[in-house]
Amino acid sequence: MKIFHTADWHIGHTFYGHDRTQEHEHFLNWLLQQTRIQHPDVVLIAGDVFDSYKISVNSVCLFENFLEQLTRENPEMRTIITTGNHDYLRQQESSQAIYNRLGVQVRTQIPRDSKGNIDYEELCIPVSAVNNPEETAVILAVPFLEEKDIDGDIVFFFEELIKTAQKRFSNAPIILMAHIFASGAKMAIPESYKNVFVEAYNVVDVDSLSTKVSYMALGHIHDAQAVNGNNKIWYSGSPLALDFHERDFQHGINMINIQTDGSGILERLSYQPLCQVMSVPSDGGMSIHDAMKFVSSFERANKKEQDIAYPYVEIKIKEDSLTDQKMEMLEEEISQRQIRVCKLKNILTQKQGKVDLTSEDIQQIIPGKIVRDAYRQAYNEEMPDNMTQMLAEVKRTCEKCEQ
Repeated sequence: MKIFHTADWHIGHTFYGHDRTQEHEHFLNWLLQQTRIQHPDVVLIAGDVFDSYKISVNSVCLFENFLEQLTRENPEMRTIITTGNHDYLRQQESSQAIYNRLGVQVRTQIPRDSKGNIDYEELCIPVSAVNNPEETAVILAVPFLEEKDIDGDIVFFFEELIKTAQKRFSNAPIILMAHIFASGAKMAIPESYKNVFVEAYNVVDVDSLSTKVSYMALGHIHDAQAVNGNNKIWYSGSPLALDFHERDFQHGINMINIQTDGSGILERLSYQPLCQVMSVPSDGGMSIHDAMKFVSSFERANKKEQDIAYPYVEIKIKEDSLTDQKMEMLEEEISQRQIRVCKLKNILTQKQGKVDLTSEDIQQIIPGKIVRDAYRQAYNEEMPDNMTQMLAEVKRTCEKCEQ
């Protein structure tokens, strides 16, 4: 039996104000192509399909249109989705009729019976190979867990779930899918974010559980990896980098072939995102002269064309005598190149209260900088994001009037 494992799509995510719809379309088209090549029996999506609870209609349509095409091209294939901590799906009931019609199984919460006890069987989904119904397995589809969702220890919950599957489906291989933080997983994230994971209720010691299952399909951490080097426990990783600290992550999905003895053979299917994410230089900073040379190496932008494939770039400058005039010249050059500079900072002055310029700053160039500097001097803090966005909208309106 062949299984695809993916997670953490974060449809609806914006990268420093830039819409990523085209990037997600690119990934979904690639995923469809992989199903045509590999013909999986099951596709598992382990949480965070969407980026937040508040999602645009376009994002929902993008996902549902993908599911429509996926099931139309693969009518016998099973698709199983669990929700993550970000997921719009956790609060969405309106699309359930669509999922039912398509035969897509979605688990959004921990079910309970009439007595209030956890209904473990509802989380056990039997599947079989498309071309050989005798090849079976059971998917334990666990949505993102909060403390209120279960009774007692989280490891005890998983152990009881596995026991239920073993009793109900005897010798069928067990695949556990969950959106958790597995103890021992590596995190290539800023130090300030680590407590979000380390203190979370979803920290699970998975090593003991792995001996009872054929494979653990995990979501939550965006860096694809075998946890503690155990090839039975995998994070598939996210298809797109969600910030600059994720720029070196390897993207793709896992393909697992479950053998007749219940063991799994894993193959990584690599994906190259539509847009590159870069941080220059990789270490330290560069002079304003070198930054200008780097920006000038990109082709000139054609304002009649969309910038959907332009790379996202963070530029770190290290210069003592960095004048506003030099920065304005660099910003002007950026605006004329096929590049999206989302962060531009002088690492020498950052500790003195100077805050990174974002993509909105660069788009506003001189007028925006004047307004923000005035706000900073008046209130001794940075202008809030909502005001920055309003300023950008005013600038766009003025530009339209000039055309």
